[in-house]
Amino acid sequence: MLWLAAAYNFAIGAAGLFAADAAVQDRAVSLLVFSFGVLYAMVAIQPLRLAPALWAGVFGKIGIVGMLMPGALAGEGPEGLLLILVGDVMFTAGFLAFLLGPARRYDGIGEDG
Repeated sequence: MLWLAAAYNFAIGAAGLFAADAAVQDRAVSLLVFSFGVLYAMVAIQPLRLAPALWAGVFGKIGIVGMLMPGALAGEGPEGLLLILVGDVMFTAGFLAFLLGPARRYDGIGEDG
């Protein structure tokens, strides 16, 4: 799931970064999305050890969904926004399941799996 989250953020972030007609503030948001992909890839390499960093993803995704979902449901925003937000909700649920399950029980001793 973490590698998928990284790829998801890389794809969405890169698309916005390299969009020919994107405004500077849209490119800045895309850079942040891409950067969260870097975070998810790092956590994927050492999931239990770096799990607490996923809280940044949880709060970021909840915030974005909260801000953008009402407009997306009303048909506002760029094409595909609603699907992206549904993906964010799904990743948030996965992150929370991991953080409140295996990561919560990790004692820091032994293999990082």
